[in-house]
Amino acid sequence: MVMASSPVAYFRLNETSGTSAANIGSGAANGTYTGSPTLGVAGPRPSAFGGYETNNNAVQFNGSSAYVAGPAGLLNARSAFTVAGWVNPSATPGSRIGLFGQNDCLEFGFISGMTIELWTPGGGSMQVAYPFPINTWHYVVAVADGSKLGKKGLSRFG
Repeated sequence: MVMASSPVAYFRLNETSGTSAANIGSGAANGTYTGSPTLGVAGPRPSAFGGYETNNNAVQFNGSSAYVAGPAGLLNARSAFTVAGWVNPSATPGSRIGLFGQNDCLEFGFISGMTIELWTPGGGSMQVAYPFPINTWHYVVAVADGSKLGKKGLSRFG
């Protein structure tokens, strides 16, 4: 379903070893695992999550220094975009915990433990309540169409 939209970057983050996060989108560059995240942990899986393999893997980040460094400038000058992914916090997130984006360009993450924020440098930002319990998978999506920002989805699973 994701590939049908021809994404520039699509990182499944299902590697079990190594330092490279494969980009299966149309962009040429892969990402690099930084800060020693834990690869190969159980990701969303059937039957609770349709469309995933029974052995689907994910990456566990520590919430402070582990991340995937993507291709430099990937989000520069984009007025229309969608950022999305699965999150499974193991503790109430702290303030200013990034999930997806590019520093000072498009930032999407926890502004506090109960609120997700999408921020862009042109003054566009929005905050959405995040009322979900820890240790459950949640799919979060933010969309900008070139003139406004919007919440596309925020769902609880598990």
